Amino acid sequence: MAGFVGVAGRAGAEGHAIVARMLAAPALRGRRATKQGAMAIYGQRDVELACDQEGGVLVISGYVREGARGMGARELLIEWRRRGPRLLPDLDGEHAFAVSIDGATHVVRDRYGARPLYAADLPGGGVLFSSAIGPLLAGGVPTDVSRDAVVRSLVLGYVPAPDTALAGVSQVPAGEVWTLSPRRRRARWYAPRERIDARRSLNQAVG
Repeated sequence: MAGFVGVAGRAGAEGHAIVARMLAAPALRGRRATKQGAMAIYGQRDVELACDQEGGVLVISGYVREGARGMGARELLIEWRRRGPRLLPDLDGEHAFAVSIDGATHVVRDRYGARPLYAADLPGGGVLFSSAIGPLLAGGVPTDVSRDAVVRSLVLGYVPAPDTALAGVSQVPAGEVWTLSPRRRRARWYAPRERIDARRSLNQAVG
């Protein structure tokens, strides 16, 4: 298992302490971790962390391509500084990543939803994010069950994003970027979505 954890909106020693608690989650114990600011990667496979001289930090699970060019965490951080979220429609690959620049923290999930990514509000303020749910609970997120989500999982066989089985935990949907700080959490699609034309008949649609 490999992935990343982090916290937005809780800086300094407080943020570092929260990340340390997340890395102490039972499923992550004994795994090698690398920390930078209020983010960390754990495990050794398909995860990467990069930072720059201006204090920007980016953590990624998976791989990213722009056209034929592969991009590691450092290249992705440089491009994010240049283009911000405008970069996202040009990216391909299976990935989830988080980037913190100039006090703003964004989390991104690829258009296929191949890599998991979760976020949860802390009771005392701030937002945790992680590649797995366990570290969010270790970081202090309540464990209340979402009954509606459990019912949907029994009907559909899965819980549709952005819900999870826990009331306080959300999964970032495929093809979305969430801005977690400095202002209130905000989500937007960057990948093309299917458009349904209700004026077309079924025969026209399949013809």
